[in-house]
Amino acid sequence: ICVIRDDKKVGSFPISWDGLCVAALKDGGNEVAVGGGDNLIHVYTLSGNTLTEKTTLEHLGPVTDLSYSPDNGYLVACDANRKVLVYTLPSYEKFNKIELTIPQSQVTGLVWMDNEKLVSAGHDGLTNLWCNFGDVDPNMIHM
Repeated sequence: ICVIRDDKKVGSFPISWDGLCVAALKDGGNEVAVGGGDNLIHVYTLSGNTLTEKTTLEHLGPVTDLSYSPDNGYLVACDANRKVLVYTLPSYEKFNKIELTIPQSQVTGLVWMDNEKLVSAGHDGLTNLWCNFGDVDPNMIHM
């Protein structure tokens, strides 16, 4: 994992697993989540140019994307097995599991529209809008 500031590499952290995607807390937060091919999310604290592992979260498959919500209230991650897991912050407790039941390939992308709306996309071209995301059972709109 490389730490980059102003387009320059200022630090690095060796890993023994395949890192597939990275997300950082918004608005100057100091936490970084890295999704791996090892079915784990590795959460680090960034201090200056140094990463220190904070916690590891189990996922259900190779993590293909992850993103912190705009208010830093959630971390959401998706995987190659059509699962989307939601973790509440700052505890990183699992809040919700969304399994796509429609014929959709692996989930490859996640984008927050705001704190209550999340868009997921897959290899098959399907895009889903998840509304009322703070609810235990969010609504899904196929697009």
